[in-house]
Amino acid sequence: MEVRPVVLTGKHVRLEPMTEEHIPGLAEIGIGQAFWDFMLYGNIETVDDMRNWVLDILAPRAEGD
Repeated sequence: MEVRPVVLTGKHVRLEPMTEEHIPGLAEIGIGQAFWDFMLYGNIETVDDMRNWVLDILAPRAEGD
């Protein structure tokens, strides 16, 4: 069975699979935010931190999981 990513579009929100192209936007709104204190990954303080987090999240997909 082949599973393909889908994009869900609603009246107020568009939900799409995360890609490396999302890193700048995620960094813009996520760097230094207090909610990272509650995440297992740890604090995101730089663009490189965000890039590493995104790449870690995407790794299983790249491996076929």
